[in-house]
Amino acid sequence: MRAGIHTCAMTAAAILLGAGLACADFVSDALKDLQAYLKAATTLVGQASAGLDQADFRALAPNDRDAARRSLQTLSTQLGDLFVGQSSLVRQLEFYVGVAKDEAKSDQDKTTYWQGAVQPEIAMVRKAVSSVMAFVAATDLLVVTLSPEDNMQLRDNLAARGIALRKFEVMSAPVARDDILQLEGLVADYKVLVENLFKLRLAIGKAQQRLDGA
Repeated sequence: MRAGIHTCAMTAAAILLGAGLACADFVSDALKDLQAYLKAATTLVGQASAGLDQADFRALAPNDRDAARRSLQTLSTQLGDLFVGQSSLVRQLEFYVGVAKDEAKSDQDKTTYWQGAVQPEIAMVRKAVSSVMAFVAATDLLVVTLSPEDNMQLRDNLAARGIALRKFEVMSAPVARDDILQLEGLVADYKVLVENLFKLRLAIGKAQQRLDGA
């Protein structure tokens, strides 16, 4: 009887350990996925900014010029929402890293903050990314700023980043030391993307001025 109880206890412990390892792997994979797509997005956003700075709108017909104005305004508004959302998320992630490193905080404390303060911010960014993705898919505006290959990569990146953000949103709070370090790297990459996104918004503003003077 005792042997049976001992075996059951060992089996239960093994199951719990396995679940814990699987959860840790999921957190690590979610962080790696999002970090990869953030780095790719930073490059593409930089290319879009450079393309807009060099775009010549003088050859556009009046109707096409009006359509470009409307598209630029829509993109500016959506990127503004994304910029605000990502900036807020970065602040919450930075604060969470401080909470996670605080040895006085329990895992429950960290989980509570993650679920209450971080996950809602991730959800908002995911929705903003989805809006930009839908706009990019429905307009040819970025054809004048990106090559067809880069334009396709941007669409693929936005779609993949939406999936990665969803995975990021539902994962458990990162509490393991390696996951926290990985999260710090993610925050650094997010900051670079936010900076490039700001540059893109400036490029859009300049393009709008050139359109008005064309």
